[in-house]
Amino acid sequence: MRVYVDGIGLRGPGLDGWAGSSRALSGAGPYVPAPANLPASPLLPANERRRMVPTVKLALAVAAEAVEAAGRDAATLATVFTSSGGDGETIHEILNALAAAEEPELSPTRFHNSVHNAPAGYWSIATRSQEPSTSLCCHDGSFAAGLIDAAAQATADDRAVVLVAYDLPYPEPLDSVRHVGAIFGTALVLAREESAASLARLDIELKPAGAATPMADASLEALRQGTPAARSLPLLAAIAQSASGTISLDYVPGLGVDLSLAGPCRASRPGGAAIERDEIVRLIPHAGAMCLLDSVLQWDAASIRCVTRRHRDQDNPLRSHGRLGALTGVEFAAQAMALHGRLAAGGAATPRHGLLVSLRQVACRRERLDDIDREIVVEAERLAGGESDAIYRFALRAGDVELLSGRAAVMLDAGAR
Repeated sequence: MRVYVDGIGLRGPGLDGWAGSSRALSGAGPYVPAPANLPASPLLPANERRRMVPTVKLALAVAAEAVEAAGRDAATLATVFTSSGGDGETIHEILNALAAAEEPELSPTRFHNSVHNAPAGYWSIATRSQEPSTSLCCHDGSFAAGLIDAAAQATADDRAVVLVAYDLPYPEPLDSVRHVGAIFGTALVLAREESAASLARLDIELKPAGAATPMADASLEALRQGTPAARSLPLLAAIAQSASGTISLDYVPGLGVDLSLAGPCRASRPGGAAIERDEIVRLIPHAGAMCLLDSVLQWDAASIRCVTRRHRDQDNPLRSHGRLGALTGVEFAAQAMALHGRLAAGGAATPRHGLLVSLRQVACRRERLDDIDREIVVEAERLAGGESDAIYRFALRAGDVELLSGRAAVMLDAGAR
């Protein structure tokens, strides 16, 4: 099955929303665990908000974030909610009440929240949706089960579907029987066709069970192993890295799920238009083989992410003695900075010539670039500056491996001074 990811929501320890977490997931910044933030949904009336339990808060928070990012109307979307166990705290309170009295009185609100599809019910109230909704449970394979179900609906019915996966720890004594490591929730808006909002393309295939793809960061790997919904982390990290390739997820005994991941066919740009090599050449003062960037993955006012395959070119003008040294990556980064400056300025006028006046904190982790088979992602983040100067942080990555990083100061229109 092939689907496109059009929006992502995320909440977990140290992961407060997709926009604020993608840097840590991509490896571009450190992952710092912290208590998860579970806001009450503003979509619900006040009386419904008062009855919300943490499970519902988590599910609605990530679902709303994903739908907003996709630019969709929540009322028109089918949903798949998946959790390895649902609301353990509510079940714990009900069991306590049953054990404490011969004729226990159960709270109607507790009973209302105890059913596995309670988050789906709150979502339908919040969004006034009458679209199909499914609530699943598949033990540690719940995320993969939900992904398969949501992708099947998106493909068969040709409609966008919101996948919502969530888990929270149980209180004792349930925790000693079924341990869930941390609060974690994520949501993906999946669609059959690519759109201007698409972040990645997924090809989903069932395979004989094998080793699941781990996380490079030890703390994120512990989160992945300890919380079933966090088995989604390798997929989220690959999307954050704009990586291509195959990752494997845990599913059920004897079966795993392989996800072949690729970026969308067009670059992410305001208005949805692609930014490919022909336009890049027009936007920066580099032509022919000296233009080292192939396309733009994503950009905004503060940063840009580009893709290059030019490190493999035999006619790359930066090659010397039959090889392309890794420090030439600074020029790749400089072109990304120049392109970002032009795009952020609205692409107006002619390309501005810049001078790289200083480099600081440069870390080079390879001797050469031409022996790297995969695409290289070139990142630049503007840290400070005005109309005629700028300071950028930059990095080159192949998958989750950082090749080169540092900071650069740039002076624009230096020749006119």
